[in-house]
Amino acid sequence: MGSNAADVSFHEKPAHDVTLSNYSIGMYQVTQKEWKDVMNWLPYEIKVFGDDLPVTYVSWNWIVGTMGDSTKINGITYFSNGFIYQLNEKTGKSFRLPTEAEWEYAARGGHRASIPNKTYSGSDNADAVAWTAENSAIGGVRQVHEVGKKAANELGIFDMSGNVWEWCSDWYAPYTALAKTNPHVISEGWERIRRGSSWGDTAPYARVSYRATGHPDVDRNYYIGFRLAL
Repeated sequence: MGSNAADVSFHEKPAHDVTLSNYSIGMYQVTQKEWKDVMNWLPYEIKVFGDDLPVTYVSWNWIVGTMGDSTKINGITYFSNGFIYQLNEKTGKSFRLPTEAEWEYAARGGHRASIPNKTYSGSDNADAVAWTAENSAIGGVRQVHEVGKKAANELGIFDMSGNVWEWCSDWYAPYTALAKTNPHVISEGWERIRRGSSWGDTAPYARVSYRATGHPDVDRNYYIGFRLAL
């Protein structure tokens, strides 16, 4: 996890060993249709509509919830006014947000990854796997794209580089060089981790080690979405 390359940000350093327990992660980013099927509404700011477009304008707090009945999954409390709680009520499952470590392992291709890992999720060529500022324009206007239209990575997962940033469950914390098992920053912090980059960012931000953050309540815009874990 992470990178020691000379051209990466200090947030990505140092590289360190991580061991994870078994988990599952979504092949696709959560779509507008999936959000609407669960919540019965879409964020009013959305301007480009499509069942298979990633849902955007969703804050971390909208996904996890902030009030009402609650349940704790993997150390995170999910409230009944949030998407995941309501999804789990409908399905009887225990969907959740991935941890940052789970996200990066999946983005790197997991046990099927090449050695060394690819720069982006499934390729060293960003254009093959990612919608970025360089290739996302339609009619001269950069925009979000339907999920699953670029090549998948080694695990058959789509869009882990580019298209929309994805919320993870962790608070931001600097890396250390120590080996870790199931790392998960659940103690209080200021900003939550988001990963993967977006259609509006240049390709270097889409590398699998790049880390970004956002305020769980305030950050809600046209280039942030999410993916589910189980």
